[in-house]
Amino acid sequence: MQRPVLCILLLAALAATVQPQSGIDLERARRCFQETRWAAADDGGRMWGRSLWGPILLFDPVTGSAVANQADTAGNLKARDGLYAGTVPKDFAGANTALDWAGVRWTVVLWPLPDTTVDRLRLILHESWHRIQGELGLPALSPKNEHLGTRDGRTWLLLEYRALSRALPAWGKERRQALEDALAFRAYRRSLFSDAAREEDRMELNEGLAEYTGVNAAGFSNSEARYYMAGRLELAALKPALSYAFAYETGPAYGLMLDMQSKTWRKGLTPDASLSGMLAAIARIDPGRPTLADVMARIGRHDGEALIAAETAADEKRKVDEARYRQQLVSGPVLEAPLVKRQFTFDPNAVVPLPGAGTVYIGCKFIDDWGILTVEGAALATKAFASVFVPAPAAASELHGQGWTLQLEPGWKLVPGRRQGDYTIVKE
Repeated sequence: MQRPVLCILLLAALAATVQPQSGIDLERARRCFQETRWAAADDGGRMWGRSLWGPILLFDPVTGSAVANQADTAGNLKARDGLYAGTVPKDFAGANTALDWAGVRWTVVLWPLPDTTVDRLRLILHESWHRIQGELGLPALSPKNEHLGTRDGRTWLLLEYRALSRALPAWGKERRQALEDALAFRAYRRSLFSDAAREEDRMELNEGLAEYTGVNAAGFSNSEARYYMAGRLELAALKPALSYAFAYETGPAYGLMLDMQSKTWRKGLTPDASLSGMLAAIARIDPGRPTLADVMARIGRHDGEALIAAETAADEKRKVDEARYRQQLVSGPVLEAPLVKRQFTFDPNAVVPLPGAGTVYIGCKFIDDWGILTVEGAALATKAFASVFVPAPAAASELHGQGWTLQLEPGWKLVPGRRQGDYTIVKE
């Protein structure tokens, strides 16, 4: 009877030893930094002509603690066993991103990190690319791609996913046929929406190339990476929102197939480039302007009829959700928070366009001069990102409401807004 108690005490002691009070395990952080350094050394600047290794900041949003692989210039992080540890201000826009803080351009990654080495490297190297993308002449643009929230946009994107999933691991005639299908589905979808080509291409040059970098440098061979992405495309099709998240899948897919065709394609990238257009040109595939009859003739290879039926049914639910968001965040009483710093964190898989109003973010946090708005439910950001809206509180004295809480900085308060029942945040 005493042995289980002793084991529990030993395990508790071991846990206390492994997990320091800072909230970030220093030895695990050290190992992650070393893995990333090795991966960057293996790449050796092959992909982008410069090293992916650089300043990395691991941030624990629960405790506010941070561990980095180098010091900051303001002295916030103190040397600790070969690393640099400390806390960040409460208005620190912690997210998986790249940002400037305390005199350093950082790759920032949230703690805890993924369990597997490949997933850790993919995440850190993804954000490392964001840190250098400005130097590459590829600015960080995130167009809304609202059309991918519609039935037709989703349907032809998911058919493109299926064709890419077949093309990635295949060879010869099978690969070419699947790639022709993917490019035809893409061309037809883009013909339905006036700005689709430009917006999709810009997102793929931002999040798509970042994810391609993470996958490419995470330790896979090209063949292994293509099999990995083939499987991931099938899982990605299950995501409820694709307008933002699609490029995390199509970017690596087209990038890995470009790698099979050319060793120099990355040198030709400009802010106006198209990954799928480059691949079509190199592979000598001209999708043209396919008609509905053209693409319908291809869907049988990808179980397209069942997919179209499923998306048609799902579209009814999306319309119900959209009506609810409009009631909660547009027509109903709202709290408006002005956005100046535009620092926020969000789930890229839970981004829902609301045409004519802006973008709904489900589960997010906004940080600005007035304080911190933490949203577990839904928030609406205007298209110009000038304001964010959540359902109004019951009174100006209440800093919480349906699915959100607000921490106001001193000198700020809630006052009645433009309509009866609305509120807005202003400086006293």
